[in-house]
Amino acid sequence: MRRAYDRTVPEGLLVTGDALCALNPVFGQGMSTAALAAVALDESLAAGTSNRRTQAALLAASGHAWAISTGADKARPGVTGNAANQSLRDRFTGWYLARVQERCGVNPEVQDTFRQVLALVAPPTELFRPAVLRSVLFEKGAPADAAPPLRL
Repeated sequence: MRRAYDRTVPEGLLVTGDALCALNPVFGQGMSTAALAAVALDESLAAGTSNRRTQAALLAASGHAWAISTGADKARPGVTGNAANQSLRDRFTGWYLARVQERCGVNPEVQDTFRQVLALVAPPTELFRPAVLRSVLFEKGAPADAAPPLRL
């Protein structure tokens, strides 16, 4: 659940935390999102921004985590309602992220970038840096210097 309160909350009241954006706990992004919201609040208060803009900044602080969580949830079996309607963009994003995950096992740069995005340390646009994009779109199989997979 994510709510935009920037037009409805009275002056002097700010909504934050799970009341503003409740994420799927499976992704483990709650504390990172809370920290990003604290930074947004600190910057807004220091700049003396209006209640409305501060509330909008708090909502924006959860944007990447919300996109990651809901994007992954859309592809789950049994999803209903608006989430079940996948656009062409949603389908491409799902395909691209599946390729990113495949490449994580054989390309350390893709793995590091993906981890940083999931941990909210880097924005999702980092997954489209030239080196990551090249690996995701054009590399096949494991690189020559990759260690063989573990056999248990």
